[in-house]
Amino acid sequence: MQKVSAVVPMPFDGRYRGVSREVTDSGSNQDRCHSGAASAPRALTITNGAVETPGKQWWEGTVSPQGAVVMRSPSFARVDAQIDSRGTIRGEYRGEVPYELLAQLGGGGTNCIVKFVWQKE
Repeated sequence: MQKVSAVVPMPFDGRYRGVSREVTDSGSNQDRCHSGAASAPRALTITNGAVETPGKQWWEGTVSPQGAVVMRSPSFARVDAQIDSRGTIRGEYRGEVPYELLAQLGGGGTNCIVKFVWQKE
């Protein structure tokens, strides 16, 4: 007799809506960042430890069993994040302000910090 195993969802699986995206200056550059709030990031879907958001402004990455998230998109080379016990993902990118945010913030800069927040639905 062959055993049938059920797929067990991982604890972080689900859909996460974008809550906020904020740009601040790291304080270590001459070309200052134009700080401010930008539109919320796109929603994420996590399935079996994989982060996905299809489409033009996609995200992809991985989630560890401890909730550590590493992901990237066309605009952000690497975002390191953590999922807390309430289902909130807080992430951070350090580098040049991506083109998509320039118009929203009224300018760019280098050595900027972009902070992201997503919440599990």
